[in-house]
Amino acid sequence: MIIARLHNFLYIFFLILIFPISGYANSLKPNITQPYGLFFIEANQLQGDEAVFAAPTLKTDVHVDVQGLLSTTTVKQYFINPTNAWMEAVYLFPLPDRSAVDFLRMKIGDRFIEGEIQEKIEAENTYDKAKKSGQKTTLVSSSQSNIFKTKVANIAPGELIVIEIRYHDVLVLQNNIYSLRIPTVINHRYIHSKNTQKGDNVVDQVELNPAIHSPINTGTDYTINPYAISVNLNTGFDITRPESSHTISVDSVSSSHHQIALAEGTMPSTSDFVLNFSPIKSSDPYIEIYGEDVDNEVYLYGLINPQIEKKDLFLMEKTAITIIADVSGSMSGNSLRKMQSALIAFINQLPEKHNINIIAFDDNHYKLFNYPKPLTVNTKQQALRFVRNLEAKGGTNMFSAVYEAILEKPVLPMKHQIVLMTDGAIGYEAEMMAIVHEYIGDKKFHIVGIGSAPNSFFIKGLAQVGNGSYLYVNDNIKKKITTLLYKINRPVLENLRIVLPQQHEVLPKQFPDVLANDPITFYIKIPQSSMADLDQPFTIKGNQGSKPWSFSVMPDQIQQGKNLDQLWAREKINSLSFKR
Repeated sequence: MIIARLHNFLYIFFLILIFPISGYANSLKPNITQPYGLFFIEANQLQGDEAVFAAPTLKTDVHVDVQGLLSTTTVKQYFINPTNAWMEAVYLFPLPDRSAVDFLRMKIGDRFIEGEIQEKIEAENTYDKAKKSGQKTTLVSSSQSNIFKTKVANIAPGELIVIEIRYHDVLVLQNNIYSLRIPTVINHRYIHSKNTQKGDNVVDQVELNPAIHSPINTGTDYTINPYAISVNLNTGFDITRPESSHTISVDSVSSSHHQIALAEGTMPSTSDFVLNFSPIKSSDPYIEIYGEDVDNEVYLYGLINPQIEKKDLFLMEKTAITIIADVSGSMSGNSLRKMQSALIAFINQLPEKHNINIIAFDDNHYKLFNYPKPLTVNTKQQALRFVRNLEAKGGTNMFSAVYEAILEKPVLPMKHQIVLMTDGAIGYEAEMMAIVHEYIGDKKFHIVGIGSAPNSFFIKGLAQVGNGSYLYVNDNIKKKITTLLYKINRPVLENLRIVLPQQHEVLPKQFPDVLANDPITFYIKIPQSSMADLDQPFTIKGNQGSKPWSFSVMPDQIQQGKNLDQLWAREKINSLSFKR
């Protein structure tokens, strides 16, 4: 049985004996040309930098079943060896950053092979030993929490292999919109740049993270991995008609139940699939709480939207905003233009008397001012000119820019908001989160994810440790920037905590401030208890402005949930990772 809650620390392998072959050598380390996809290598030619075989057409079927706020996704990937040679395949596939995997198996012909958990080093040794002896084996590793890497050894000529994975997740609510995201793309992740001597010249080379990259044929005759996607969306509460940036067909069973599929049957894996819908508001607060009994423990997942009216929100005064702009090479072209447009809209809509600063970075960082200055006609023009002159080039050294932002102090005491705009294409996500967690203090760190497939693990994680908000910008830029500006300048609830009669553990341990249109989300574990024991309400308390605020959840509001222990475990792992 696959223990998905531990998959960050373990590798998973499959093993089945077939005919042995000979001629194995050291693993091939080919040049990286694409950040996703499948490539094949002849099993008896693993020396040197041989050409990578053109990837055959790879089919991926995705089905999502949504009950309430919880989703279960099943992914089937089909690999075909069209050659007359024995092959080894390496394939990377993306997962949502907070998903919990509970099932993984491989099908060869009519035979099914279940996954087995081993520790990382042991699993790698088992894979290498089985491959060299000619056994059928595959290794799936989690080199990043939102990336799985599959290696399949000894694929026979003409053989079909189906790898099936199942994971659980929760729907995300932002700006009164629920989003179901199915990642299909892995962007390049940059580590650092270095200077290399070539003849009389010094060349600046950008290093990619090789652990999460897979080379693919660079020609134009290969097919981008086609995805077939279907969603059974049954929320249990009335919602608007689902929409997507991809063309979809929607069969509405009821106002709370919809069947969704791609209108054209498949889509290429060039951008993530996102499905959006909104709850239909009522005069009562919107609440969804799920509970489950597992091994004499109660697991709860909750989402509460206080539905604060705009008239009850007040613009903060004496606020400093520092914008950190990613102008590294991965942001060149359309991403840079979108960010510049977003920054210009952001600056033009800032209220008067706010303080502003901008820090841009590639290999180095460049500051508009030494500290946030009041937004006057003069400083506004300087900021706009600074943005229009930005150029994307070089590596991604985010460290120094973030340090500058979180350590700088406005001249007068005031609240300080930091907004990072990036595609998140870095390979040192954990280090960045640790820095923000260590030094953020009482500042708020917000993230704008740029492009069609931003690094959502990094973006969400950095916003979490920075007690801030995040959003993705690919279209409707001015509208989304207006939304961000509105939220960060109008905090709704602060200093949140949960009061529960029973002994319990809450995740996250520290709630971020609730911003306009953002929900409260949490997990609770109650040991030595059952759902029947929950006969008293629990309360969420905090401050709304200078006044106390509270919200009670009654036991009869808790709905039956599934796999909440796995979702709790996933959240616990993330919590431990942030602390580390």
